[in-house]
Amino acid sequence: MAFERITIAVGKTKQPAGLSISARGNTVVAVSAELIKEAGFKANASFAVLLGTEDDAGKLRIMHDKDGVPCAREFKRTGAFFFKLGTVPAIGTLQRKQQRTAARLVDGGIEVDIPPDDGPKLLAAPAKSSQAPTKPAAPKTSAGETFGNVVINAGDDEESITFKGKTVAISAREAKFLKILAKPRPNAVGLPFIIDKLWDGRAPSSAQVMVIALATDLKKSLPSIGLTVNHVKGVGYQLKDNV
Repeated sequence: MAFERITIAVGKTKQPAGLSISARGNTVVAVSAELIKEAGFKANASFAVLLGTEDDAGKLRIMHDKDGVPCAREFKRTGAFFFKLGTVPAIGTLQRKQQRTAARLVDGGIEVDIPPDDGPKLLAAPAKSSQAPTKPAAPKTSAGETFGNVVINAGDDEESITFKGKTVAISAREAKFLKILAKPRPNAVGLPFIIDKLWDGRAPSSAQVMVIALATDLKKSLPSIGLTVNHVKGVGYQLKDNV
């Protein structure tokens, strides 16, 4: 089994069951009262929430933990318990209403399947004012950095990676992550070094989970151009040919 603890915070939702993501990117899991009763959960108890990695990717575990966070709220009207997890990019960032999903008892808690997130990597930006600009916008520019036969372009909202003539769009955070991996490619880069460089020495507590999310998304998009991000156990990650 491979699970990673994530940060959780107290919250509530109006939806009756499943998993939802708010406009601010906060993830909320709802579990039926019947399953909560079987697990022996109480609204005032403390819990740890673990995110599945590698073979357990796509799963979430809510476990009793006296040193955890009292994140559960019981809603008598809907007959469900709700757990607000805070921002968890590895689960999804596309705003969505409650989506029903499977849940089951496991030793020490409840396991929930994470619905697939096929939306954009980041939530949409707030709507801009309809007032016309006073001057034309400056043309977008791009600057590519070459690492052997890998070119990573970073412009104004136009990040991409090119390999052997094939290009795929990536996010700004993914571009930064790939630059870290591309320089020593195909050698692996240590996870602590990756985290330090990604957040310029000011990494959040959820940094490791966010790196896992970056790698997971890139494993889906990079094979189309012949590359992949590979996890090296006990070390970190490497950028290598997808063979």
